[in-house]
Amino acid sequence: MNAQEQALKLVRGSYQRNLILGYETLGGSSLRGKAKTYIGRYQESTRNLIARLKSNNVIYKIELGPRGGWYSAKLSFPMTFEDWSKSSFCGKLYPCTGIFGTQYQSYLERF
Repeated sequence: MNAQEQALKLVRGSYQRNLILGYETLGGSSLRGKAKTYIGRYQESTRNLIARLKSNNVIYKIELGPRGGWYSAKLSFPMTFEDWSKSSFCGKLYPCTGIFGTQYQSYLERF
């Protein structure tokens, strides 16, 4: 099970599910209409989701917006070496085992 699947088990509501899937931004810049007036509640929901991800040791990454801000930041989930080796990408550009695999694993351990 990859990190995104683990995270989807922890969501509460459609907004948090959309955060995990990458449709919504962490700061609320993607909110429209009346939802924009409740931006504080959406940001609280985001903080609660991130706290649950941390407490359950889910590997995630926050990609800041184009100007380096939180307002348009998004969540992403790096692929583990096991997931990468099972994917169709494996073997096309890099071998699945050997030096690259070891470097990739040590890279993921930093997060």
